Amino acid sequence: MPFITSGPIMVPKSPLYIKRSEDNELLRRIRQPEGGMPEYITLLGAHQTGATSLLYMLKSELKDEYIPIYINLSIAEKVSEQNWYQFVSEEISRLLVEDLSKEPVSSIGQFYSFLRKIGGRIAQAGKKTVIMFDEIDTIPTEISDGFFGRIRAIYNQRIEPEFENYIFIFSGATDPREFISEENPSSPFNISKIIYTSDFDRDGVGKLLKNLGEIDEETIECVYGWTHGHPNLTQKVAAILESWQRKPISCQDIDKAVEKILTRGDDNLLHIRNKLGANDQAMEYASRIFAGERIKFNRTNRAIAALELIGLIRESEKGECVFRNRIYKRMFEDFGQSDTKLSLTMLEYEEDIRKSVFITLSQYGAMSLEKLIETVSKNVDAGRIPGIVEFLRKKRYIEETDGKLAASDLGRLRYE
Repeated sequence: MPFITSGPIMVPKSPLYIKRSEDNELLRRIRQPEGGMPEYITLLGAHQTGATSLLYMLKSELKDEYIPIYINLSIAEKVSEQNWYQFVSEEISRLLVEDLSKEPVSSIGQFYSFLRKIGGRIAQAGKKTVIMFDEIDTIPTEISDGFFGRIRAIYNQRIEPEFENYIFIFSGATDPREFISEENPSSPFNISKIIYTSDFDRDGVGKLLKNLGEIDEETIECVYGWTHGHPNLTQKVAAILESWQRKPISCQDIDKAVEKILTRGDDNLLHIRNKLGANDQAMEYASRIFAGERIKFNRTNRAIAALELIGLIRESEKGECVFRNRIYKRMFEDFGQSDTKLSLTMLEYEEDIRKSVFITLSQYGAMSLEKLIETVSKNVDAGRIPGIVEFLRKKRYIEETDGKLAASDLGRLRYE
């Protein structure tokens, strides 16, 4: 059976889907909410840690008792506010009552009225609806305040028949505090129950590897020793081993599979590197953890919370920050090996790359990202440049016009 190395597991009861503690916790929160009133739930997890797969399995599990609706918000990431609300309302009505799908919903006010009407139909049917909003990170900033504010209002009005049967689940890889502001202090994240995705335990890794055939305990331990049960990385190691068709599988085979992941431009590792490149404070903490500093794991520290949701770290049994697995630690160790780095700290090295990117744009003029990578990567790992560019854009040190990147006046004040 082919292992799933990208995208969610969508087949109910697939042997490739490994249940974790959060599966049962989600079901319990839905079926047995505290106080008997429907709860709001936030599912947080780093990129490729199985949150979307969990929501698909939840949808299948609930279909006989509830009306489960899954909505991938990333589909509407780059649309207008009018089209965004239209997309979300059509996704909801498509699975509930077809006659409401033709009503125009293009603003927050119309969306609120739409949910009230839908809620009335649900109450008449005697069922509850579980609406799962996935990829909440992609909600446009100009929409998020109004959207989350109205969802919170529905929570406050749960005693009304139209709103008492809604259960909302929000899933993503962004610290919920990013959605709470002085302008919008009334957020559903203030009252939702937060659940974090976890890694597979040893038994879970063993269950997944059994799809390869007969697997001994040493093989399971070797894979677990590298991935610590990271869902995507464990699937990728298994997929490589399956493609080699070697029997029996040795720990040396597993080491080679890991080396392939580390050296072939893996999308998961690239994602983490790009995120680190755009977050100075997270990079600083990661460097301190890598150097062996004992730092208490505390999600109220925004840098630590960011590193967890980037996916790089986890909490140890002693309550301290540690790298999530050996693969990530190796990746971080190799995160910019060059002669330059020998005389610089990780943060100084990162700043050196940013300056190199900026000076290239300043000297050669506007160019595409592809051309920039081609020019700068003669001295820098090419995989790091997109993350550096994103950081410089957010700081407004570089500008983008018609697909071309260029140095800005603000950037010249910083680097020249």
